[in-house]
Amino acid sequence: MERLDGQIEERGHWGSKAEFLLAVAGNVIGLGNVWRFPYLCYKYGGGAFLIPYMVFVVTCGMPLFLLETAMGQYTQEGGITCWHRLCPLVEGIGYAGQLILLYSCMYYIIILAWALLYLFFSFSSQLPWASCDNTWNTDDCVNLAAKNLTINRTSLLNSTPAATEFWEKRVLVLSGGIEEVGKINWEILLCLIAMWIICYFCIWKGVKSTGKVVYFTATFPYVMLLVLLIRGLTLPGALQGVMFYLYPEPARLTDPQFAAMEAVITSVMDLFPAVLRKAGRREILLLVFCLTCFFGQLIMVTELSFICSMVEYQPLTFNRWYVYPDWAYALGWLLALSSILLVPAWALGRMCAEKGSMKQRWHRLCSPDTELPFTSKQLAEMKETAFTAEMEVLVRTNIEEHQNGL
Repeated sequence: MERLDGQIEERGHWGSKAEFLLAVAGNVIGLGNVWRFPYLCYKYGGGAFLIPYMVFVVTCGMPLFLLETAMGQYTQEGGITCWHRLCPLVEGIGYAGQLILLYSCMYYIIILAWALLYLFFSFSSQLPWASCDNTWNTDDCVNLAAKNLTINRTSLLNSTPAATEFWEKRVLVLSGGIEEVGKINWEILLCLIAMWIICYFCIWKGVKSTGKVVYFTATFPYVMLLVLLIRGLTLPGALQGVMFYLYPEPARLTDPQFAAMEAVITSVMDLFPAVLRKAGRREILLLVFCLTCFFGQLIMVTELSFICSMVEYQPLTFNRWYVYPDWAYALGWLLALSSILLVPAWALGRMCAEKGSMKQRWHRLCSPDTELPFTSKQLAEMKETAFTAEMEVLVRTNIEEHQNGL
């Protein structure tokens, strides 16, 4: 509905269920599927990593996904106002979530700009990250993809791959530290502008434009993943690469804590064999040990565990040599706490702003909006109640007519 004389526009809706499903499917595929997932899969046991991964997808990922989408579909509101309608006390969750999304947009668009720049470089006849004879390369540069390469151990320790030098000295043009801003990298700036323009026109009309764009953006990543899969499988040594990548290491699934527990129990039983090596004593000892460890670990599931992790805190470094200054740490903690503290701060502010007793404030702030749409269960109960009421009226009318007839 167009805006006329200051009239508020109607909230946009998806044109069809297919547009909504494609928009959701588009969020599943990203750079993490190409960059991070294969690395994590190999690092944590290859094919064995897929077992806990699928377990957490089913037990955590899918329920949270359904919960989030259900809240939006039910309330027909955004990420902030949906919490206001469901429970005003925790509306800060909505603000914190949007703040995290804001931070995500700031860094993720930069990553997309890097990917776009890499795309432009990939059209060159000689890939700039595949050789060491470029202007930005140093004497320590080494081309690991070269067929004939002779290098001693000392040179290997001091060498830098050509791809790393291209990334650090050509793309990023790294400065001496975070305190040195340096010059603007115009190539990345232009790619960043291009990515923001694309994002702007993809969503500038709300779901009306987004619903049309997702037909391409949601399907194209899957097509590209299929293309990369086919291309990778046709390369020499593809089978060995797949086996190296997905070879399961079952030992990663076993918990070393079991062996440690067995060692402790066995040691204690050997110390007091006359007492503990009797029927049922081992089970009792193991139960006492587990309960003692359990209650001792309760402190680790509280906020204090986070503080305890700071006892042996090591400063964050970059490339194993650069240590960030104190003001950079302060900025990082400020960004981290800005979303964490927003939730309790909002709840405390709303409790103080409300009028009435503490019980009345709590009741009002924890009560959902009375104008929320009815659920299917509520509609069924209402229909059943209405049908029962109609039947009562009909029976009462028949009784009265019968009495009047007599």
